[in-house]
Amino acid sequence: MEKTGSSLISSVVVDANVVASWFLPDESAGEHSGALDKIDRIKIHVPSIFVYEFMNILVMAENKGRLNRHTQERILDMASRLPLFIDAISSPGWLNTSVLDIARTYHLTTYDAAYLDLSARLGHIPLLTYDGALLAAAQKHKLKTHFTK
Repeated sequence: MEKTGSSLISSVVVDANVVASWFLPDESAGEHSGALDKIDRIKIHVPSIFVYEFMNILVMAENKGRLNRHTQERILDMASRLPLFIDAISSPGWLNTSVLDIARTYHLTTYDAAYLDLSARLGHIPLLTYDGALLAAAQKHKLKTHFTK
């Protein structure tokens, strides 16, 4: 944790499903709502795949009739204002084989492995997810999977 003035700043990696739960009208924010409550005092890190996963969640919700286009656009507008730190892999080292190794070891998609890898690369900061397979892999990888309030 970093100390700035009188407030503590924690860093966490948050997956797209957790962020979507903060906005989708038919989902509760669940146990990770504390991160949203403290958004001004924490650093939320996401891998670059997050952007596409988040938009896909919204498109699938619209396709299934869970929300309309207007609500989707409002959610995108609100989400775009979140202070997310998006991890960018730039060339020439763009091929991150540690993600592939993690995916193989824990039988994850490379998309999910990207979240676990980011958490590990940033000093084993907590990884917040509702995905069962990713949660189990994070725990086996000795990562925290909850936000300390």
